[in-house]
Amino acid sequence: MMSISPFQRARVLLPGTLLLLTALLGCDRTMDNAAETFTVQQALPLEGGIVPTTAIDPQTGTTYVVFFRTEEEQSNAYLVRKAADAVAWSAPVRVNSLDGEASPHAQAPAQVAIGPAGAVYVAWTNAIPVAGRRFPASNLFFARSTDGGQTFSPQQAVNSDAEGRPAGHTFHDMTVGPDGTLYVAWLDGREQEAAQAEAEAAGTVRPVGTASGHAHEPPPVPGTQVWVASSKDRGLTFSAGTVVAREACQCCRTTIEVAGDGTLFVAWRHIFPNSERDIALATSTDGGTTFSAPMRVHQDGWAVDGCPHTGPSLAIDADGRVHLAWYTGTETNPALLYAVSADGGRLFSKPQTLVAGVPVSQVKLGGNRQARIWVAWEDKTTQRLRLAHTEGGGPLVEIEDAHLEAHGPALAVAHGRWAMTGEAEGNTVVLTGTSPAVP
Repeated sequence: MMSISPFQRARVLLPGTLLLLTALLGCDRTMDNAAETFTVQQALPLEGGIVPTTAIDPQTGTTYVVFFRTEEEQSNAYLVRKAADAVAWSAPVRVNSLDGEASPHAQAPAQVAIGPAGAVYVAWTNAIPVAGRRFPASNLFFARSTDGGQTFSPQQAVNSDAEGRPAGHTFHDMTVGPDGTLYVAWLDGREQEAAQAEAEAAGTVRPVGTASGHAHEPPPVPGTQVWVASSKDRGLTFSAGTVVAREACQCCRTTIEVAGDGTLFVAWRHIFPNSERDIALATSTDGGTTFSAPMRVHQDGWAVDGCPHTGPSLAIDADGRVHLAWYTGTETNPALLYAVSADGGRLFSKPQTLVAGVPVSQVKLGGNRQARIWVAWEDKTTQRLRLAHTEGGGPLVEIEDAHLEAHGPALAVAHGRWAMTGEAEGNTVVLTGTSPAVP
């Protein structure tokens, strides 16, 4: 099976494998090319670090990586950092203030973002076992650092019902708007739990999801909801939150970004009629107080009776174009796809294929509100992460051989730098580099 992507190519010879074998084996090597200049960091002090994500401070170029580590059946979230001019990474700092109150999941990694004055924001979830349930409940937590990731504030819940009946609050994403407002999106099960509690009290059994229409049947339990909450005081407090949509695919991550004009975009995998699980998009022009009706991004028509555990990724470039990437598992075209909208997300281009003929795969975009948008994705034909970027409104330019033998891509781009992370054999791996300024 081969990629059929209409890419331009920019060849840079890089090591194919950048795998952490011991703590702190790394050294930097810089290679120049007419297209790009790459700096390869060959190792991080992250032995045992799983499900990583990354962010770069747009003012200083400091790169941050968050990950999970499980020791003695206790999981915690950790952060490391590397200044733009530094050789070594810092020692890991635990983010969650309550020991063991962090739960790793490939579709719900700890998210890291940079706020005003270099504040470092991290959001993650825990796991709450509930008797009789197959999956645990969860709360969505947040902590911030005002000293560059050296220490973190006590953790606090983002979801306003943290003290109520246990429910799911996970598959989250986080971003910071141009005015410094912090936004968090997630999938929420509180309405389902309230309906189930009501049914249990009444001694009835209710189906989950869309109503069948049959007479005398109890109304169905509501489907999974997409929620968004915001903080205008740099993470000290959060709004109660807003329901963006119902009937979301239950275990695929959300994605949220803000355009330069302040318009808020949220995307997720939605359950359409006949259990077609395609990507939906909604927007808000009032800071997340209200949202537009969900719009189907593309008619993939992927009918699947279950959650595929692969959510979309979203970015808005400096000119306001909306970029989306996602996986579809249709029988005729199982592939990672990428499309662009020039009208604020109302109409998208015909999707480009990043890689075709592959099982469930992951993709991540970076470079929000910048001229150049970057794409990192899994290529399961080679078991590597690949990297490309936009250039002048034309086709994607792939950085050929800028690969990681890993899975679960995360991507950050800022300050003329980029970082791509993944996981390989239970360790975090990273590829970092610089990018020439875009006029």
